Amino acid sequence: MANKETTPPHRAVLAISGVIFLILSVLLIDTVIDIWPSVGAQSEMCKKLEPMPIAEREPLLVKLRKAHKISCRFRNVPVTRVNLGGTHTFLTPDQGMFGLVGIFAALAALLRSLRAVVMTAIGRSTEEFSLLWNLFRPLQAAVLAIIAYVIARALFLPPGTLASVNPYGYVALGAVIGFFSGELACWAISRGKALTGK
Repeated sequence: MANKETTPPHRAVLAISGVIFLILSVLLIDTVIDIWPSVGAQSEMCKKLEPMPIAEREPLLVKLRKAHKISCRFRNVPVTRVNLGGTHTFLTPDQGMFGLVGIFAALAALLRSLRAVVMTAIGRSTEEFSLLWNLFRPLQAAVLAIIAYVIARALFLPPGTLASVNPYGYVALGAVIGFFSGELACWAISRGKALTGK
């Protein structure tokens, strides 16, 4: 039986797809730059400033907000101000880690999508290009990575230890899951069908 021939997408579709994926990547990288200070030892900074007299502490808090976008005024939990589309969003370190894991997974998935655009454009792709699938891939990657992050936190870390966590390991895990999100989703579905007998 002859292999089914697929019609290659129009070059305009590939060009538009590439631009969309590049713009999304730049926006996500910019968000990472904003969010990253919310993860790490910011709680230590706030603990050092808390016992100081108010007159001495206020100028230091202002410098801390300007330099690192960190505030210590929300129930003694350090937060980071994130600028998203002109709006100001405040994230705790825990929220920042959720965001970072999801964003790095989406970035890795966007890398796969950009690779698919390039390989299709030069005629070396072995798969049919689907714009809808490649737009959906980053969302799927982020969801899978956040689920894996929650499982890892539940299994390996007791509550309240986020300040001592090395964020690089978790964002690396998110990136790996994001890059292979399609394969992981297919594997999970096949395992689910095997377990349920469907």
